[in-house]
Amino acid sequence: MLPEDIKANLLSLSKFVERLTLYKGVDMEKSDFDSLININMQISEGLFEVVKNNLAKEEAFSLLKCAIDLSAARESNNPADMVSALDNNMKLWVYMKTLAKSKKNKLPPETKDNLIKLADYVSSRTLEMGKDLKKLNPKTLDSMIMTNLQISEGLMARRKLVC
Repeated sequence: MLPEDIKANLLSLSKFVERLTLYKGVDMEKSDFDSLININMQISEGLFEVVKNNLAKEEAFSLLKCAIDLSAARESNNPADMVSALDNNMKLWVYMKTLAKSKKNKLPPETKDNLIKLADYVSSRTLEMGKDLKKLNPKTLDSMIMTNLQISEGLMARRKLVC
């Protein structure tokens, strides 16, 4: 799945590590260990960025899917579809709030707070709409769909800037 040039670089790097390790073995010096540590750190940082970008992509697609499901449920006028779409939307926003509240999350505090407030707002509107589908407010539903779409677009735009 990797581009050929990256595969070739990784192969060359692994051969270097193998030669160094097999050639010097227990007689490695501090500079040898420093080289190996540096290589491992750089590769792990690169892999971390890939994972981080994939998570943003997955969250963006999940938001997009929720927006589409909510819109499709409105069009079908099927209460079961709407309940399912609202349930999935609630689960997604609870997940996003959990991520935002995580101590491991390195978002700036203001961004975290805004995301938590937005998750609280979307969750409360989702619950409100789910209580009585016959009194579903179309403007609230439109607002929820647009919120999901806009956050999804933002995540994808941020991902493109990072890549």
